[in-house]
Amino acid sequence: MPSDEKKQFEVLLKPCLKHAGFSKKAATWYRCTENTIQVVNLQGSQWSKIFFINLGVYLRSLGSSKQPAEYDCHIRTRLSQIVRNRYRLSELLDAHSVDFRAIDRSDLPTILVMHALPWLEKCSTKEGCAEEIAARRCMVRKNVQDAWVQI
Repeated sequence: MPSDEKKQFEVLLKPCLKHAGFSKKAATWYRCTENTIQVVNLQGSQWSKIFFINLGVYLRSLGSSKQPAEYDCHIRTRLSQIVRNRYRLSELLDAHSVDFRAIDRSDLPTILVMHALPWLEKCSTKEGCAEEIAARRCMVRKNVQDAWVQI
């Protein structure tokens, strides 16, 4: 069962992701493109009240899943790997405060729109994916390079 904090993060993120065309299942949002499924996942730490936003791109030519788990995506990263101000993101995703609402987290959807969504779009193209791989800003499954040849 999701924690109260996780539910509150989901409520905070849902409008911007819905507006961007994502559909939601549990703590994961999905958006289909012609060749990919873009994934945004909210993950809570099992040891603390710190949360992570995981991003993934699933290449449809390499699988048949309609709603892949983020860890099954062919190209993956965490939002913290692609933002400039990791410290601010960490503050926003840390739910240790006594009252979750005591911290203004309204920047979080903006950060998502400014960084996560462009990264997902970029990695949904062969050229963008290659650039992110070269810059080592993502984890990649071995067969990804071959898949782009088929697209």
